[in-house]
Parts: sequence; structure tokens; C-alpha cells
Amino acid sequence: MAKTRLPEIILASRSKRRSSLLSMCRIPHRIMISNVREDKGFGARPKDCVLKNACKKAGAVAGRLKKGIVIGADTIVFLDGRIIGKLKKKEAVKRTLRRLSEKVSYVYTGLAIIDVGSGRCLKDYVKTKIKMKRIGEQDLNLWLKFIGPFDRAGGFSIEGPGSILFPRIEGCYFNILGLPMSKLCDMFERLGFNLLYFMKGGDNYGKS
Repeated sequence: MAKTRLPEIILASRSKRRSSLLSMCRIPHRIMISNVREDKGFGARPKDCVLKNACKKAGAVAGRLKKGIVIGADTIVFLDGRIIGKLKKKEAVKRTLRRLSEKVSYVYTGLAIIDVGSGRCLKDYVKTKIKMKRIGEQDLNLWLKFIGPFDRAGGFSIEGPGSILFPRIEGCYFNILGLPMSKLCDMFERLGFNLLYFMKGGDNYGKS
């Protein structure tokens, strides 16, 4: 196996959680914000919505580069036939928590990876089933203090205090955080790269 210089990884996202997941896996990366307007997905299937947005983000950033591997991602919550994207206002989050209370919903994350040097692009998605505990009306305002900050799909975080609200998760936990790492690894393999070799402190060998 020949030693080679690995391409730089660029995350086309402003999400601190996505960047943190890559850092936790010791994967060096650079952040470039795409600044594209996300499709709200009205009338679309949830997987089509997240794939479209992930491709738009990755494509916008890849268009500014001559080399590197760009990762684009988009996450939504799907409940009762409706797509719930990022919620920024307190009242919208409150209404959504009422809807999610005691309900089963689905978290979708679309991934798009572009190898700028070769022009190859891959896209895929992950779906996770979750159920939220009952949130009593008297507890709603209290929960709003704990599950922020907002601007997240569905208006909630499953980390920290938010973890108390979810007694059942079926599927990839990291999908709920916005970056399903196992799927990402599989996609890198399909591009011809072993994600392990990108990890800081490794042998830094590319796949020959």
C-alpha cells in the first residue's frame, strides 16, 4: 500500500455539533459555510428534501475549491406526514414540542460528499426512529430553558437534559446529532478513501 497525501476535508456546515463529531473522531477538517437557502421540503418526501439540501450545500462550497473533499449535510424531523426543519423562535419550538409529545417521529439526515479533484459526488441518507416522552403543559416552559439553543431540526437537542425526553431510539444515534458517522465512513470507502487514515495521529496512508 503506497503512502500518499490525503486530501483536505471541508465541512460545508455552520453546525457546531457536526464539527464536534468530526473532532471527536480526530478527523481534521476546515469549515466553509455554504450560505445556500435550504429547501423547506413542502410536498416532498423527507429523504428527497435532505438529499437536495445536502447536495446544494456541498456543491456551493465545492464550486469555490480546486481540491479537497467536501461534506454537505441536512437534517429534518418528520412527524405525521410533515417535515419539521430548523426552528428559531420560542413559540414555534413550544408548538412543536406539544406535537412531538408522546409521538413517534423520524429524523432524516442527508449526506453529500464531493471529491473536488476527481469531480465524483456521492449522496445518501439515514433515517432514525425516535419517541418522545409526554411533556405536560406545566413543564413546557421549563423544558424550553433546558433544550436550547434553538435553530435545530425539530427545535430540540437530544444531548444533555434533552436525553431525558427520549425513551426509545431505533437506528443511528449520531444521525440525530446531524452527522451519521458510520454512513459517512461507508461513503468515503465508496469514494476510495479509508476514513481511519484521516484521523490525527494515524499512519496517514491513503488507499492505493
